[in-house]
Amino acid sequence: MARIESSPVAAPNDPLLLPLLAAPDEASRERELTRLLLEVVEPVIASVVRRHERFGRLQGEDLGAIVMLRVIARLDDLTSGSGEPIERLREYVSRLARNATSDLLRSRYPERRRLQRRIRAVLARDERFAMWPTPNGVLCGFRAWRGLERTKEAPALGRRDASDAAATLRELFECAGGPVTLSAATQVLAAAWNITDTVLFDVAELSVPDTAVAPDLRIENRTMLERLWREVRELRPLQRAVLLLNLRDVDGSNALALLVLLDIASFDDIAAAIGITSEALAELWSALPVDDLRIAGMFSLRRQQVINLRQAARQRLGRRMASKS
Repeated sequence: MARIESSPVAAPNDPLLLPLLAAPDEASRERELTRLLLEVVEPVIASVVRRHERFGRLQGEDLGAIVMLRVIARLDDLTSGSGEPIERLREYVSRLARNATSDLLRSRYPERRRLQRRIRAVLARDERFAMWPTPNGVLCGFRAWRGLERTKEAPALGRRDASDAAATLRELFECAGGPVTLSAATQVLAAAWNITDTVLFDVAELSVPDTAVAPDLRIENRTMLERLWREVRELRPLQRAVLLLNLRDVDGSNALALLVLLDIASFDDIAAAIGITSEALAELWSALPVDDLRIAGMFSLRRQQVINLRQAARQRLGRRMASKS
C-alpha cells in the first residue's frame, strides 16, 4: 500500500479510492468501482435526498442515477489518468447530490426558492437576526440565539402582509421561542403570504396506461383525463390560457404533450383553448411550460393577475371534478 500512496496519481486522492486506482486489470477495477458505489456513494446520495424530502417528492431514484453517472464518469477519468484528483470522496459526492437536488428544487419550486432568497437577504441585512449552519441544516432566529443547534417547531402564523418580511420573521421567532430551520421559516412565510408552486395534477399519479396495466384500469384513467380536458375547455378564456401554458408534468416538463400523445386533444384543439393560432403554439411548444412573466406579457396582464387566474381555474376544476366523481 505504501507504493500506491506514493504514486503521483494516487497521492492527492482520498484513500478510499486507492484500491480502485491500484487495480491491476479491468475486472478488478469493476469490482472496486461496484464496492465504492454501494458502500460509499449510494449512502451519501440517500442521505442528501432524505434531508430535502420536506420539499416534496424528489424522485430520489432518478436523482440518485444522475449523481451516480456523474461520479462514475469522474472515476473513469481518474483511472485513465486524465481526471483531477478527489481528495475527499464523500464530500465530493455530497456536493454533487446537493447541486442536483437544488437544480431540481429550483425548477419545481421557483416561487419557494425566490422566497427563501428574500428571507436570506433579510436575515443577513437586519442586525436583529442571524443565520448559521449546523449539522441539522441552516438555522435562523434572533442574533442572541446564534450558535444554538436545538431547533423549535415553527408555528403557523395565518395570513400576513407580505410587504414587511422583517416584521413577519420577528413574529415567527417570538412565537417559536428559539431557532427554526431556514426551510421551516420559508414554509411558514409561504403559507402566511399565500405563495405556492402547486401544479394542477401530477401526470404520473394518474397512472397513464402501459401494456402491463389491466384494460379496465386503462379505460378509467383515460376517462379521468378526458373529463379533465372537458372541464378545462369550460373555463373562462384567460383562466384556461394561463393554466394550459403553465401546465407541468411531474418532472416539470410540458404536460400538454400527454394529451396529444393519448389523442385526447389535438394540437389545434390545444391552440384554440389557449386562444392562439396553431402556428403560434408550434413556435412556443418547445418552450412550454411558460413562466408567469412571459404569460403576463402575452396577455397584457400583471404577474399577480396570472397567478390569481390560475388559482381560480384550479379551484373551479377541483370543485367540478369532485362533484362528478
